Amino acid sequence: MKTIAVVGGHGQVGKGNVRELTNHGYFVVLMGRNLKKMEVFAQEFLPILEQSEVDLNKFVIPEKLADLDMVIVCLDQTDTQFVEQCQKLGIDYLDISANSDFLKKVNLLPIPEKSKRVIGLGLAPGVTNLAAAAYTKKEPSAQMIVIDVLLGIGDRHGEAAVRWTFEQLNRTYIHPKWAQPIENFVYSRKTDFGPPLGSVAVLTLALPISIYFFLQILHAIM
Repeated sequence: MKTIAVVGGHGQVGKGNVRELTNHGYFVVLMGRNLKKMEVFAQEFLPILEQSEVDLNKFVIPEKLADLDMVIVCLDQTDTQFVEQCQKLGIDYLDISANSDFLKKVNLLPIPEKSKRVIGLGLAPGVTNLAAAAYTKKEPSAQMIVIDVLLGIGDRHGEAAVRWTFEQLNRTYIHPKWAQPIENFVYSRKTDFGPPLGSVAVLTLALPISIYFFLQILHAIM
């Protein structure tokens, strides 16, 4: 059975991933900055999950890293050195973070030769993008696909996700129809979500919101 480290595994998104992975029989190692929170969460499992303290923004190679088959990162990074080290060691790398600036840096890295690298996992982007790609294969005449995400219908977001969302309020982006920069949460259009909501105004957000890890993708590459 493969060993998987979940970086940020004690956070809102990470906890769900860890529980699913352990339920499917994978050996999981918790990694993150807050050792106390990891220790508390690890006690929920039998046997107790291993923990390894690591700060990806002050990167020091964890001793456990070389023994891993895969890492799943559930928090934001600013530097690609952790990704590069995983590729060098032949460790599969999966990323669920929503920092588009960082993901662009990862895309510029060489394609790993000894491992797999998958980024943008989650609901949007992630499952929504896969569904859009599958649709265009069946309907090649489709010229444009608009993806709307309805939040607040039972999902719970952790502190980091809420903070990240508010940090995007002053960000700008370029809309395909206009040349000038547009502020986030300003431009809107009507979308029909069906009963009981009906047609509602949808505010645009340029940067991706990663919510949940799509476990089927994990099974597909392992």
